[in-house]
Amino acid sequence: MRLKVIVLAGLVAACVAAPAADQITRSSTSGSAAILSPSSGASELRVVVEGVRSDSGTIMVGLYDTSEGFVAAIKHSTEAGLLNDKGRRVGMALRAAAGVQSVVFADLPPRRYAIIVFHDENDNGRLDENAWGVPTEGYGFSNNAQGFLAAPSFAAAEITLGEENRSIAISLIYPKVLAEFNFSDQWNAGAFDK
Repeated sequence: MRLKVIVLAGLVAACVAAPAADQITRSSTSGSAAILSPSSGASELRVVVEGVRSDSGTIMVGLYDTSEGFVAAIKHSTEAGLLNDKGRRVGMALRAAAGVQSVVFADLPPRRYAIIVFHDENDNGRLDENAWGVPTEGYGFSNNAQGFLAAPSFAAAEITLGEENRSIAISLIYPKVLAEFNFSDQWNAGAFDK
């Protein structure tokens, strides 16, 4: 595994570990970036991240090709983020821009992948959580998969990339903070009536 330097149009510079061949990054000022690995017979995967709520912080994207790497990334995302993740096939970080952003992973071999995205709004390099372990920053998974009281499995987030290029969309989820929930307004509106 070699250390690769990724530069996204002068917006972000990050070191990522990737088992792929030499990589070149291309980017534009339109909120999209691409990682290219020179190889033949591979495909391109475009990941469109929808619902970015602010220009603050960084959008972190991790692409995983094993269930073990995916599960470990979820477990450690609140400690180390995604950029230093050894179980990741490839990762990318880009400056957040409210609305929609996209990244393109090129020259990927055909196989099953799962993607994790989170909006590191305070730029501390990790996904923040509350005392109960619930994320307090935006996050999402391929297939817009969601788990029940936990993150989804690799199988739920899995997409298959064949010989053809593919585009997927991931909508970020921003959990409501208890302070944002106004019980008296809900009570007065009859939300708790049977």
